[in-house]
Amino acid sequence: MNRNIKMISGFSLLELMVVLAIVSILVTTGLPQLSDFVKNSRLTTQTNNFVATLNMARTEAITVTRMFLSRQFLKKDSTLAGASINEWSRGLDSLDRWA
Repeated sequence: MNRNIKMISGFSLLELMVVLAIVSILVTTGLPQLSDFVKNSRLTTQTNNFVATLNMARTEAITVTRMFLSRQFLKKDSTLAGASINEWSRGLDSLDRWA
């Protein structure tokens, strides 16, 4: 008989459970940070869109030598201070000439 038979190697149940425990710890500590990252990314995107809109209004005002006001299209869910709790991703309603 051939005594050089290779042993079948693999992972034991204990090794798999240890790896699963480590992965679950990493996931539970990483999810809140991922949520904060997504919120900050959305805020940065909306801020950049708002600044781009103001720059467009400025360029238009320089082109036609008139002042322009940009106003957001507000829904019924605006706050008492007049600010909207809507996202800016919908853009602005219009650019109003103010002369």
